[in-house]
Amino acid sequence: MTERGNEPAYLEIAHYPVGVGTSWSQADLLAAAQKSVGRNTGWPIGAVLTREEYSPKPMRDGVRAVIQATTIIDRFDIWSLNRRGYFYFARLLEEDSDDRVKPNMTVYFDTRIWRIAEGLQHCAALYRALDLAPETRIHIEVAHRGLAGRILSATDQLRAITMAGRKSHENESRWAKVLPLGAIEPSLDALVAEISGELFMLFEFWQPQPEVWKSVLQAFLNSRV
Repeated sequence: MTERGNEPAYLEIAHYPVGVGTSWSQADLLAAAQKSVGRNTGWPIGAVLTREEYSPKPMRDGVRAVIQATTIIDRFDIWSLNRRGYFYFARLLEEDSDDRVKPNMTVYFDTRIWRIAEGLQHCAALYRALDLAPETRIHIEVAHRGLAGRILSATDQLRAITMAGRKSHENESRWAKVLPLGAIEPSLDALVAEISGELFMLFEFWQPQPEVWKSVLQAFLNSRV
């Protein structure tokens, strides 16, 4: 594999209910999207904004939102939810808007834990809002792309020193699993550990101590905006 480096990187989250024959209307999809927005961060996954240029639009097969904004930092999200319940989300990594580091060179381990946890919670909330039963099987995928040449770090620069020089030689981390809707949130700790562990391993075999990643996850769960 050829290392690329200095490229924008992004998070992808996709999920859908397995074996469900329901076809939801665009109005029902929008209502479910609104109900499933989390309040743990200031820029939530699947954000439903009201400004015309950022608000979700009805499409032939569902709803879609494209959010590209320059405020304090640059933002770019795209998400869609189709009438069969397939959700897709992509976001450029927030790390690339941090002026403390060179752009397109860093991955923050704590930010990645927050976003993985948020993505799983949003998934569970979305399908509950669509009135799916807890035993409904959900196929979930989480991917980070554009990793090659990036250095692992942290939003806390003191903590970042402990992982100095840990570089990814792989461009992509991808995780996928099918599990019951009702098992997603009760298994949040284990799922976050599994998904983030596969990502962090690409950075020179790095493995955070359980108390470290659990404290980051707990900070996310306790956060409210």
